[in-house]
Amino acid sequence: QTGVGRTLELSLYETALSQLSYQLVGYLGTGVVPGREGSAFAQIAPYQVFPTRDGDLMIVAGNDRLFAALCRVLGLPELVEDARFLTNPDRVANREELIALLEERTRERGSTELAEALVAAGVPVSPVQDVGEAARHPQTEALGILQALGDVVTVAAPLTADGERVRHHAPPP
Repeated sequence: QTGVGRTLELSLYETALSQLSYQLVGYLGTGVVPGREGSAFAQIAPYQVFPTRDGDLMIVAGNDRLFAALCRVLGLPELVEDARFLTNPDRVANREELIALLEERTRERGSTELAEALVAAGVPVSPVQDVGEAARHPQTEALGILQALGDVVTVAAPLTADGERVRHHAPPP
């Protein structure tokens, strides 16, 4: 609109900090350095990777409605009324017990079947993929983020400018 371009700057350090926003805000508010949670999200339960009979699923039941839907799909409706798990703060405080109960059920189900049931119930879920599966995934292809440069295939910048993928001009050294 103005005829003047803009300079985009993307810092790896700032990007990493932005991925820590919840943990940083928690630390800044409490002074408590968060511990390692693996795939779990410290402030929400359940929100982590769960094992299935044939793989792993990331399941995100980030509020009471989603938790109830998850419990119904897993055949554990009684957990919704359990005093230990009534609210998210209760679930976080009793995470170890809760996760053990949920994992007992997720381990009995196949990943595809369970993921389909959770999607139908409105619960966010995604299969955990290895690097090869991610490289071959249809979404990876649709995004056009893999870029051939001579004999090398590399990952283009995760950035588009005016709808165009920002591309490397030469292969990595």
